[in-house]
Amino acid sequence: MQERRNTSRKKIKYYVPVIDAESYEQIGVLLEITSQGMMVDSQKLVPIDRPIRLRLDLTDQSFEVPFISFVAQAKWVRPDKIEPNYFDVGFEIVEISDEDRLIVEEIMEKYASQSAS
Repeated sequence: MQERRNTSRKKIKYYVPVIDAESYEQIGVLLEITSQGMMVDSQKLVPIDRPIRLRLDLTDQSFEVPFISFVAQAKWVRPDKIEPNYFDVGFEIVEISDEDRLIVEEIMEKYASQSAS
């Protein structure tokens, strides 16, 4: 599969839950992030290319808001290499406010441990 990413992903070294903003069910945990998307570790199979409103819960008290919300689509899903009952899900952000995009950039700056492959 050809790599189409324009920006490098940042591995996240902090626990950030990823929530379905409509059902309030936890979809998974944020693993990597870019300004255009993210990879999530999930126990749920997520449908491909269906818009879903997601929420990132910001448990770090240094943020001015407790969470951000945006619309994303899963672009790929694959079994996790380590945990067979989990899935790695690649989401593309398709709709986000300017304020929440700034917070995504702040998450990348605060929690990134290194560039991912």
